[in-house]
Amino acid sequence: MMQSVRLISVSLQDDITEKLYSLLQGDRVIARIDQNVVYRSLAEDPANIYSLLLVAGYLKTPKKELQGDGAWLCEVSIPNREIAAVYKSEILSHLMQIGAMGRATANKIAESLYAQDTKKLQDGIGEYLKKSISFYDAGAEGFYHGLVLGLIALMDNQYRIRSNRESGDGRYDISLFPRENKYPGMIMELKWDKDLNDEELDALSAEALDQINKKGYDTEMREEGVADIIKFGIAFSGKKVKIRTE
Repeated sequence: MMQSVRLISVSLQDDITEKLYSLLQGDRVIARIDQNVVYRSLAEDPANIYSLLLVAGYLKTPKKELQGDGAWLCEVSIPNREIAAVYKSEILSHLMQIGAMGRATANKIAESLYAQDTKKLQDGIGEYLKKSISFYDAGAEGFYHGLVLGLIALMDNQYRIRSNRESGDGRYDISLFPRENKYPGMIMELKWDKDLNDEELDALSAEALDQINKKGYDTEMREEGVADIIKFGIAFSGKKVKIRTE
């Protein structure tokens, strides 16, 4: 099973990462399935990962519709919690294998979120960026969005992680819905721009935090009964990060 699920690591693009996290939360996602796909086709189209995982038995499809080209449009989901745990560990393992994040860094980020320690969180993400930036073509908000999703993977047992969902008057970037009342909810808005100095980066993080409030991104969470909510405005520029919270 581990060998097949390692296919995930070659396919961690922004849209695929988001769908994988939806699957980890127990959701179904729509995927185009070609039962004749082979491993080397991942280089041509990373979205073929769903076909390979389905054929291998690591996804199930309760609903499918045949397309004109012979492929299937399917609703896919993860069969059970055991396989879901392997998916999660493989995403984290991939980040570590490329030298981007050690276990200590991953733990530091998770602990800083729990403690609401903005400086420690900022240092942890900054440490990650310094080690990983040469491995990626950083330069768009989508890159940092996928990066943050990867960094919070360890918190899946305590939180349901949602990405790009409608709430209030817009769509938030990332939210963490607590599985138990003892944990606070978290909402993250991410911003990115090129070649910012420290003052400009700080202003951009303030803009991100302000957007959460103005757009009412906490609406969905409050409607689900979460009263204690931490909001994060996170700004990136190259290897630099600035975080504001309230």
